[in-house]
Amino acid sequence: YRSAVEYVGDRHLVATGTSGVDYSSDGGMTWKTISGDGYHVVRRAKKGRWILLAGAGGRIATLYRN
Repeated sequence: YRSAVEYVGDRHLVATGTSGVDYSSDGGMTWKTISGDGYHVVRRAKKGRWILLAGAGGRIATLYRN
């Protein structure tokens, strides 16, 4: 189950939910699981290439897109 999805550049997306985090580089046609850790929200930083995820208990993760 994925509860949030965010465009992070051109055709690149990150989706997250209670069962993990997925990444797509083709506009959502195919997905690859990049983490089994669950998060509730994902958001791309307004400037730069950082992607932030937040989950239960105040857990926060960051991704950096090259």
